[in-house]
Amino acid sequence: MLAKGGCANRTAHYGLLTYNLLSTLYIGYLSLVGGFFGYLLWPAFALHGLLAVLLAGPAYEAVRLEWFGTPLPKTRRQIASEIVLGGNKKVETAPNSTQRTRNG
Repeated sequence: MLAKGGCANRTAHYGLLTYNLLSTLYIGYLSLVGGFFGYLLWPAFALHGLLAVLLAGPAYEAVRLEWFGTPLPKTRRQIASEIVLGGNKKVETAPNSTQRTRNG
């Protein structure tokens, strides 16, 4: 989101991050100290907290790239068959409908 967009996308992203972070803190404050209660207050707290955490990753990466000029190292994800077979060996799969043979 931040890598492709210009300043407008970055501003919107930081705005969403700030909103969700402050909402999380405020809802937590109201429920613990303010005496508010309700069955939807804690799910709202969890939802805003989750969104703030999810938005913090790309924001951190953009700030790191802007300040230090180095992106975060990319990790290679492996599926279970690559781990079991040793990484470089490919698993043969049956052809699907898009990979039809000319003999049939």
